[in-house]
Amino acid sequence: MKPVRAMISVAAFLFILVLVQCVGAVPEAVFSGTPTSGTAPLTVTFTDLSTGSPTGWAWFFGDENNTAPWTQVNSSAGWSVRYGHSSVVMPDGSIVLTGGGYEYGYYNNDTWRSKDNGATWTLLNESAGWEPRISHSSVVMPDGSIVLMGGGQYSNLTWTNDTWRSTDKGATWTQMTAHAKWSARASHTSVVMPDGSIVLMGGSDNGGFKNDVWRSIDNGATWTEVNASAGWSPREGHSRVAMPDGSIVLMGG
Repeated sequence: MKPVRAMISVAAFLFILVLVQCVGAVPEAVFSGTPTSGTAPLTVTFTDLSTGSPTGWAWFFGDENNTAPWTQVNSSAGWSVRYGHSSVVMPDGSIVLTGGGYEYGYYNNDTWRSKDNGATWTLLNESAGWEPRISHSSVVMPDGSIVLMGGGQYSNLTWTNDTWRSTDKGATWTQMTAHAKWSARASHTSVVMPDGSIVLMGGSDNGGFKNDVWRSIDNGATWTEVNASAGWSPREGHSRVAMPDGSIVLMGG
């Protein structure tokens, strides 16, 4: 039983279950609440009946203040000034940052981790094994491992289509494939689906912008083309999210 203070009618809130998954189990949000209406402030008791052994929850009531100002947590994080890096949030709430460049022609293959929302950072690996790069993508898998894909070096137009995996929060890396079936590219985007597969979309290679879609069901080791021309115009630098219903929303680029 989870007591929560509700400031509006419970019927107006949206509950989203954070999909921090256990291996082989996809969480499904199921819950009940009592009472379901009343005069604010209202104390509501929730009973969690969710399946799939979720380990994280987020509750949204629709009256959150999303216009609050940003607070700087660190003016000099320890890792060098850079762009084109990638970052992920681990199941334990820590942040892992990988690669990026700090000047034209200078690229990193280091890995950093923060356990306090970005306030302080620890260097996990100064040279992770994969080639220094920018504009790669990375995702966190249901088992807590990280998969890193593609990217490259703009100074010599050297793109990659390799994939790497870390099972220890970015400290060490294992190459899953040196040459995935998708063309070597940068500025693509990727998501993890509720079934544990990875979907990679678009980006740019030496032939120009892409609008293809690829999927891997084995942590990036092998890939299958889902769509050679997805309908949205070829692009790079776009963003994406995987929705709780298993759909993907792609934006801009």
